[in-house]
Amino acid sequence: MTKIQDPERLRSLLEAVMLLESTLDLDDLLRELVERARSLVGAQYGALGVLNELGTGLESFITTGMSDAEIASIGPLPTGKGVLGTVIHDAESLRLAEVSQHDESTALPKGHPGMHEFLGAPVRVRGSVYGNLYLCNHEGGFSDEDEAVIVTLASAAGLAIQTSRLYAQSSDAAALRARETVARDLHDTVLQRIFAHTLSLSTLGRQLGDGESSEAIVELATELAETVKLIRSTIFDLHPSNEVLPLDQVVNDSLAGLRPMFSFELKLQIEGAQGLLLDQARASALTAVLREGLTNVVRHSGAKHCTVLVKVAEEICVTIEDDGQAPPSMEPSGGRGLGNLSHRAVSLGGHCEFTRSALGGILRWTCSSPKA
Repeated sequence: MTKIQDPERLRSLLEAVMLLESTLDLDDLLRELVERARSLVGAQYGALGVLNELGTGLESFITTGMSDAEIASIGPLPTGKGVLGTVIHDAESLRLAEVSQHDESTALPKGHPGMHEFLGAPVRVRGSVYGNLYLCNHEGGFSDEDEAVIVTLASAAGLAIQTSRLYAQSSDAAALRARETVARDLHDTVLQRIFAHTLSLSTLGRQLGDGESSEAIVELATELAETVKLIRSTIFDLHPSNEVLPLDQVVNDSLAGLRPMFSFELKLQIEGAQGLLLDQARASALTAVLREGLTNVVRHSGAKHCTVLVKVAEEICVTIEDDGQAPPSMEPSGGRGLGNLSHRAVSLGGHCEFTRSALGGILRWTCSSPKA
């Protein structure tokens, strides 16, 4: 996946994604996402088509960049055919230097402004496609980074549509399941993209060396990392409080989104956890320690190997050991992250400690074990 290197663009993208937490109704939210997409990539026109629930055509079509008079002069809005339909049916992003040259391109209606450069992405969550988001007219064409931006925002639009439909169709009991689905998909589709971009930005800041630009980039990366943590807290709040999850599922799900960022070899061991179910507090804490610990390895240690051992006996013990040699100024032991992990551990009857020797770093975190 192409990484977004521009700090201000990354900040604006994150602000757009955070609209999912706003109180805007669906139409206003989607319109704002389209406008943010158009602004972020510098396109003249932007639009989003929403498929009806049967997937047989568009139930709504939102456009930005045109006046009301221009929209009225076009006549009937698109129905999801031609190039727009290709984005929906193929469920892949599409970038064209000249849209009229595409095999599925059709003639524009009378009064329609000219459309040339094209960038489209399916609005989808997991395997379900809800429509398409596309932009037109960008002098010089759209870039790989432009495509990364619109794919992220299309994912956010998909979550907004999915959430609206789930709540509209659900009873109170089913609504709890809907919240869980939304939380999982917010994590899998949007949060991991932002997290990857943040790591890339942090690496760029260190590569630039000393200087105001480098400091500003590193500061922004740190700020974004804290925002990611807030989003994670929101995700956990969306889960039903009485839900229980298998420990091995929690561990593997936590690592899945991080693996693409690893430059080191990771070895995972889970011992004594067969059949163990975790309540929400322990599942949340275990996810946090795995992500915080491995993020520090990615960002700071320069490790070539890392071992994660999750062992269950009278307590749950997580040990993350790496062979990196980070300078003292970059140790995680003085940061807020370890403090948060310590607080979680103590609240669950455990403890947390980080040590570094000539051989590498070791993070050890424990909590009391629930009954299997």
